[in-house]
Amino acid sequence: MNNIESVIEKLKIHSTQNQLPGTSISKERPLEETEINQLLGYASILSLSEKAEDKILAYEITTRLLEVRSVDDSKLLSSAEVIMSRLGNFPGRKLLKERFKFSGNKIPSFLKLECLSREVENSVFIDEESIKLTDFQYDFYKSLQEEKALSISAPTSAGKSFVLGLNLIKKLKEKDNQCIIYIVPTRALITEVSNRIRDSFRQYNLDDVIIRTAPFSISKEKIKHGAVYILTQERLMNYLSDTIGEKPAITSLIVDEAHEIQKGKRGILLQSSIDYLLKKYPRTEILFASPLIKNPGYFFDIFNISDNGKFFTETIS
Repeated sequence: MNNIESVIEKLKIHSTQNQLPGTSISKERPLEETEINQLLGYASILSLSEKAEDKILAYEITTRLLEVRSVDDSKLLSSAEVIMSRLGNFPGRKLLKERFKFSGNKIPSFLKLECLSREVENSVFIDEESIKLTDFQYDFYKSLQEEKALSISAPTSAGKSFVLGLNLIKKLKEKDNQCIIYIVPTRALITEVSNRIRDSFRQYNLDDVIIRTAPFSISKEKIKHGAVYILTQERLMNYLSDTIGEKPAITSLIVDEAHEIQKGKRGILLQSSIDYLLKKYPRTEILFASPLIKNPGYFFDIFNISDNGKFFTETIS
């Protein structure tokens, strides 16, 4: 174990030097082929572990080896593809192929079959298009389909937003009269999220879906193809308090950056607006999405949501 730790330390030094400008003054010798093989074998074993720290280390070893690779090293690239597949990191595997113009032809057949099997396990389909997700993204997407109440905690770079977009598309394609509220903590995020949603809707021919960033109600007759509101907590409260006209029932609520509920007056307003919404529309499906917090399930206690809600935490970026 001590030996592999020293080889990993050597790899870190070389990959860091490789990214820095200027000429290295280090006397550290380049990685030998036996050391590269040792690192690949260790990363391959770690990639099969259930522990997050092992998976993170397997990914770090693989990506650092790619940074210090020789000009044409098909063996390393083949090993990297297999490790990425075992980690369920299919976006990373796709980037690997694009960046290094790698076809994967030299991967042994039995390992190709393993990669294909993992790929199928992590694929979802929208309009017959196969979309490959990471392990976390697939679990998140599946939970969104199955749970009425869901709370997740994951790093910003885990790909939550991408999965939320896919889930919105699936809901709007499969069901009519969907009215979805997407809460963000700041007005700046309203623009960012609304632009992202518009782009994805355009890609999947959902141009008839109404997207609103202001708290103005839409009549029931106009939302056959669905409506999505991207609002701050203040705008949500204004929307709910407006008594003019008959509003469509809110079918889904997405609370992004849900941990903001702990922060002062705006947190109190966020909690009050969600409370009001759930009392007014008790059948609403709800998702709480947060960065890394210790207990994502505590939102269920705050809002007295039934015991059948699901929550989980992801630590891998």
